[in-house]
Amino acid sequence: MSNILPFPISNHENVSGKYYCLLIKNEISSGKCLDINYELTNIIKEDLMKGIKMTLNMNRDEMETICLCCPYYPLKYE
Repeated sequence: MSNILPFPISNHENVSGKYYCLLIKNEISSGKCLDINYELTNIIKEDLMKGIKMTLNMNRDEMETICLCCPYYPLKYE
C-alpha cells in the first residue's frame, strides 16, 4: 500500500492550491475544484461539468456520488 495520501491533511491548510480530484482522478487547481463545487451545488450555471460528463461518460448523479466522498465537497473556506 502506498504512503501517498489522496488528499491534503486539512482543507484550510492546503498551501499548494492543488487538490486531488476523485472525479477526474488527478490533481486539479483550487479554482477548478471550486468550479466543480459551484456547478454541482447549482451556484453557477453548468459549464465545466458538461465537458467532464462527456469525457467520463457519466451523468450528474454519478458524478455527485463520487464527489460526495471527497473532503472538499462541498468546498468550504474557513
